[in-house]
Amino acid sequence: MSAASSFERFWNGSEPGWVVLRHIHNLVCTTILFGPEGPSVTEVQALRKCFEFYRGAPAIEVLRALKGQRNVEAGSHASAEARRFASLLKAEGLQFQQTGKQEVHDLMFNETTKMAALIEDSSLSRQVVETAISKGVPIRHAEN
Repeated sequence: MSAASSFERFWNGSEPGWVVLRHIHNLVCTTILFGPEGPSVTEVQALRKCFEFYRGAPAIEVLRALKGQRNVEAGSHASAEARRFASLLKAEGLQFQQTGKQEVHDLMFNETTKMAALIEDSSLSRQVVETAISKGVPIRHAEN
């Protein structure tokens, strides 16, 4: 008997109203690009203007820490925020690349009671959702 079977009320009809609520988040991941030696002094100055994390450290420490690194990950952002971020990076003369990423988050939700089942163990949650879908529980797409 699998751990997911203890959640069979979601699909066996004993508690009507359960659906899989699916949230799809479209994100843009930004990577700052440097030459093979790492960032130049000018690039470090630009990094310090763009990122509070680097602003708090002396430029020489940032330069040492990033020596030899060809890139640095700058995080994932929603589309509009990523465009603003790209404009800032461009204005500071930094080279960067942005790639799209989609994150899908599923949640067991009861449309009748308006209650969600929060399963803290992510692998168990994934197993419960997959089982529910395979048993015919409907998927509802949530708006972002």
